[in-house]
Amino acid sequence: MGGGFDKRDHTAISLQTSAEREAITPIIAIVMLLWTIALCGPYFIELWRLDERGFSALAGTVPYWDFSNLWAGSKLARLGETAALFDVELYRQRLTELLGVPVNAQEWSYPPSILLIGVPLSYLPIGIAYVVWTFGTLAGFVGSLCLMRLPVRTIAVATLSPALALSALLGQNGALTGALLIAGLVLAPRRPWLGGFLIGLLCIKPHMAMLVPIVFLAAGNWRAILSAGLTVAVLILAPGFLFGFESWALFFAETRQIMTRILEAPYGAGHHVSGISIFLMARSFGAGLPVAYAAQTIAIALVAIAVWLLWWKNKRPSVRVIAATLILSGFALPYGYTYDLAALSAGAVIVMQASGQANLSALAGWMWPALVRPTVLFLQLSLSPLVFLPLAITAWLSAWRMRDVEGEKVPR
Repeated sequence: MGGGFDKRDHTAISLQTSAEREAITPIIAIVMLLWTIALCGPYFIELWRLDERGFSALAGTVPYWDFSNLWAGSKLARLGETAALFDVELYRQRLTELLGVPVNAQEWSYPPSILLIGVPLSYLPIGIAYVVWTFGTLAGFVGSLCLMRLPVRTIAVATLSPALALSALLGQNGALTGALLIAGLVLAPRRPWLGGFLIGLLCIKPHMAMLVPIVFLAAGNWRAILSAGLTVAVLILAPGFLFGFESWALFFAETRQIMTRILEAPYGAGHHVSGISIFLMARSFGAGLPVAYAAQTIAIALVAIAVWLLWWKNKRPSVRVIAATLILSGFALPYGYTYDLAALSAGAVIVMQASGQANLSALAGWMWPALVRPTVLFLQLSLSPLVFLPLAITAWLSAWRMRDVEGEKVPR
């Protein structure tokens, strides 16, 4: 049987009442979408204003930013130069050759498993590959929301959120990881093998799924656990056979150390301007590394307990339980940036939809990714956890207090 889910469940998650279906009115939806355009539109225009060489006037390099890492790194692996990914100077030299523009501030930051996605894209010219990546992952994100049969306006606002816009602009993977997390949580109760498989794919960015083992254990969904574990095993072994098992040794010896140095750098380093973690907030207020790590650890522990209680109580989770889990996952990210908040933003929109009224904490959480950078630059403080905390509490209480309502349960 596996997972202890009721066979009488219905065919899809859905919001329950007509009042809830009208919670996001056309006017609210239009205003929210205009917010994304107003905040991200000028940035997009500047990023894609190219000089005579085809380089971005804003970026000073190709306008694909982070996607250029995935494309070029995967191309190097395909050409048998996997070791170059883990030698910073050599990697930048090879990127300069491949992109045709001097690269002096990029490093490979992914586990070898992501090469299984990047290598097929590396056969395409980088511009075409970027378009395929961006719209392909956005389509996957929309598809994950459609699994919940949310109203069209809710899906539109969740998809055109500032977080997802920033991810697309930077060529980041927020849409992909958000889609995998959402779809995995939705499908696991009724299709545990498929749901577990999708969650297992998140080993390309494992901290995005750090709460999912708690979810599966609390729900007693052993088939999903097994499926996720097998998927992770395949995604560890396959890159080893294809690109050499030394790629994993180099990843832990070199890449992991680079990422740790970036995280632990004195607050104000370049990457910190878009950071959203409790660790970085503590650092911005002057905390040393031990205190910052302790704050992050305590937050993760408390969030893990909150998620356990939700899924232990609701083994047939409602849309509100899933939304709360998405929000808590984003709130507790130990290493996260604005473009990692696509799933949290979707959870915020669902909370707004399900509340039947304008929810200020949800609205603030949805809007905030566009304000992180200017706030950090102006105040020199990272305040994201303080913005997300009211949303996390609201979402958790809404899911906890909800009675078992017909039509809101995940089907088997």
